[in-house]
Amino acid sequence: MTAARTRAALRAKRAKGERAGTEPYGYRVNGDGRTLHLYQPEQQILRTLIDCRAAGFTLRAMAEELNRQGLTTRAGRPWKHQLIAGILRTCDRHTPINEKGETRTLLS
Repeated sequence: MTAARTRAALRAKRAKGERAGTEPYGYRVNGDGRTLHLYQPEQQILRTLIDCRAAGFTLRAMAEELNRQGLTTRAGRPWKHQLIAGILRTCDRHTPINEKGETRTLLS
């Protein structure tokens, strides 16, 4: 019962655009400490992942492509397939990719 209430409360926060847990990849917390805004450097990486997925790249090939482009993780390290799998697993199915709120499917 407590778990169901907690899940419902977190869903409600996310529906209002408020942070619920850690910052999702591609977003940063606003100055109010509660709401999120798109973070363009990570949104560009998400766009690359979307394009790679659509082209049939494996997770390892996606990591190689990001590294080839000189892009690094939040921690400034090279990309590994495990991190990409986690990002794709935890992203919403339709992640906004620009300020207009336009979306593209991350996972097929």
